[in-house]
Amino acid sequence: MEQALEKLEAQIGCTFSYSTDQLNPEEVVNLNLRNESLQSILATITKNQFGIQERGSYILMIKTKKDQTEKSLKKDYIIEGFVKSSVTGQTIQKATIYAVGGKFSTITNDDGFYSLEISTEKEMLGLSFSKRAFLDTIIVVKPDDRKLRQDIVLTPRQAAPDKMPTLPLPQYQYKDVEELAMVKILVPEKQRARAINLNFLEEMPVQLSLIPSIGTNRFTSGMKTNTISLNLLAGYNAAIEGVEFGGLVNITRTNVTGFQAAGLGNIVGGEVSGIQAAGFFNNVRGNIKGVQLSGFYNIVLDTIEGAQAAGFLNILRGSITGTQLAGFLNVATENMNGLQAAGFANVTQKEVKFAQLAGFWNEAGSVTGVQIAGFANNAHGKVAGVQIAGFANHAKELIGTQLAGFMNVSGDASSQISGFINVAKKVSGTQIGIFNFSDSSNLSIGILSFSLRGYNRFELSADLVHPINASYRMGSKLFYNILQAGYGSYVGINTWSYGYGIGTELGKKEKRAHVHFELLSRQIIDPSNEKQPLFLDSKFEPSLSIRLGKKRPSIVFGPSFHVLISTGTLQNQNPETGKTLNAIESYPNIYNNPNGRMELDFWTGAKIAVRI
Repeated sequence: MEQALEKLEAQIGCTFSYSTDQLNPEEVVNLNLRNESLQSILATITKNQFGIQERGSYILMIKTKKDQTEKSLKKDYIIEGFVKSSVTGQTIQKATIYAVGGKFSTITNDDGFYSLEISTEKEMLGLSFSKRAFLDTIIVVKPDDRKLRQDIVLTPRQAAPDKMPTLPLPQYQYKDVEELAMVKILVPEKQRARAINLNFLEEMPVQLSLIPSIGTNRFTSGMKTNTISLNLLAGYNAAIEGVEFGGLVNITRTNVTGFQAAGLGNIVGGEVSGIQAAGFFNNVRGNIKGVQLSGFYNIVLDTIEGAQAAGFLNILRGSITGTQLAGFLNVATENMNGLQAAGFANVTQKEVKFAQLAGFWNEAGSVTGVQIAGFANNAHGKVAGVQIAGFANHAKELIGTQLAGFMNVSGDASSQISGFINVAKKVSGTQIGIFNFSDSSNLSIGILSFSLRGYNRFELSADLVHPINASYRMGSKLFYNILQAGYGSYVGINTWSYGYGIGTELGKKEKRAHVHFELLSRQIIDPSNEKQPLFLDSKFEPSLSIRLGKKRPSIVFGPSFHVLISTGTLQNQNPETGKTLNAIESYPNIYNNPNGRMELDFWTGAKIAVRI
């Protein structure tokens, strides 16, 4: 019998606990079994004389009564002894001793001693001895003379013998629920210590409690899985597979499957599958599969598949697939697949797929979809989609469009549109703003656009107004800005000018000849005139440029069509005659229409230039 059970232990990865008073280890077993369940094999070996209970990695075997109708009187037992380490021989403090299947439990004191009082009708008891960092031990005892001395030796996990089962066993991840300040306040230390050592849970369909230490499960509540749990003020249990209601706080060490609601808050150490609702807060140390609702804040330390909504704050230390809604702030440390919306700000440290919506600020690692914020959006990585902000957008790389009331900043970008300034590296699409800056740009439209590797040309030219003009063209080939300054002497008047214009160049880059169309306005100034009237010369210049070699320079020439708007003369008086000099009359104008204090003149001219 003993050898047969050892073979089962090796194959299944478990340990059998039984009393030699009830099961003879020397009994001969001669069976040939294949593809049978463990329950069936044990029933065959033991001839259906034992009740089988699974507790973690242990299989507890206790002989059933021959006459099930026989009633036994409850007996009081005291079981006591020391719990020691198999390696050091030292006693172990706060180890849990638990009567399996009952409500009786205790922990060892500072000397490693325990004393457990049990009232039961059972003749055989299963006792569990557990301590974190040690391997569990379950034994079957038969109390004698109502008092039994039972010393136990536990083996540290790191010193476990090679004979121990190697198959993976399910382990509950408590994630330090017992270390939370509120749990320490609500749950007595001895009750917490009894629960945290166990690696198995027991089912109790219904439990009622006033507070964790006063209820139907008594001090073993942290070891029980409940189907229905009602907590008048606060409750403490191992797991919920059904529904739980708490007047103030529900504390669940492992998982919740079903529905959990509390007037103040819920604390869960494992996973929530279903709906969790609280008036103030939810704190889940595992993941959420379903819906989490709170009046003020939610904290989840793993992932969410579903929805998380809070009146003020959501904090997720993981990824979410679904929706995260908060009145003030959402935080997710991993990916966001779905909708993240907040009244103030959203923060996702990795990728957002679909949308971030915030009244003030959005922060993401990268975005595939949409970021919309009342003030600003920031993506540390790539944005494949759209960023829309009342003030500013930033992305490391943009495949899509940035729209901002004031400023857009990006690495490589497709399109940027802002009310004031755009900054990017390579722009494959269009930049539209008052000021545009890029490393290279396909098309930048604005008052001033500068592209380091884009269209940058210096030009020296002469026309009928100024024999010397210097200008700088910058931006993109399809749309560039022109800054110009000129100087010359006309009918004895030394004048200079400054101007601004826009233009476009047509023709393939590799060709030597290109066509240009330019619009430019310049203010002509006489330094000796104190009044400095408006003397605005606006002109349209179609031109042809011919590159002299494989690269620059080019010769540029073509006609110019002028419109002059003036509110006075260049000079107040002629130095020789004392009469007012009107330099406009000396231009070869084709149309002059004085209109009150403003004059409008048209004429044609020509220009020739060298452009590099």
